Amino acid sequence: VLKIKPKDYMTYQTIAHIYNKLEQYKNAISALQKVIKIKPDEYVSYHDIAYAYFTLKQYKKALKILKQLIKLDPNNQQETFNEMGVMYGRINQYNKAKIYYQKSIEKSSKTNYNPYINLFEISLITKKPFEKYLVTEFKQLFKNNKTAIMQYASLSILKLIDTKNYNQEKIEALLSDFRRKYAGLSFVGWHWGLLEKWINTKADNKQALQSAVTFFKKFDND
Repeated sequence: VLKIKPKDYMTYQTIAHIYNKLEQYKNAISALQKVIKIKPDEYVSYHDIAYAYFTLKQYKKALKILKQLIKLDPNNQQETFNEMGVMYGRINQYNKAKIYYQKSIEKSSKTNYNPYINLFEISLITKKPFEKYLVTEFKQLFKNNKTAIMQYASLSILKLIDTKNYNQEKIEALLSDFRRKYAGLSFVGWHWGLLEKWINTKADNKQALQSAVTFFKKFDND
């Protein structure tokens, strides 16, 4: 097809999709770069490139492509700001991560809970309280979204374990109540890397936090 239609960006998108399925992310990036060279306003492909770099743990390269997208597509910045926050978090620039999550919330139509959850995660690992106005806003907006509330609850449990020095019996009670409330749900699309990296740096409560995260990771399959 490419020999006949070398400018057919959709074919390169299909090729990139296949490479992603095969977990050949470098090849996927190469195909996607051809897409945006042929069609610079194919904005979804910029997100796809950033995600491929994220998977390869090349976070600075992901940030570079996302910064390009901010300029190219100023009318749809909510998702891009959120993704930039994720990348800054992965390179330990937590203040910048927080700034971009807040920008994402400001740009959002208040239907996407991800930047809120990501902000709470940053607060957890930097030992800052969850900001009350954000918690209130989040709960009001997403009170009927059980997945969003479940994710917030999981971070709240980790916060309690980290700050309250709960014994094993108390932790097991928290997790049992969590299982009862959220049975049948799953942590769809959740990336555990940032939390696991944080836990590995802990001197106190490390084992209890690891146990809780293991519980949440297996919750998908319960």
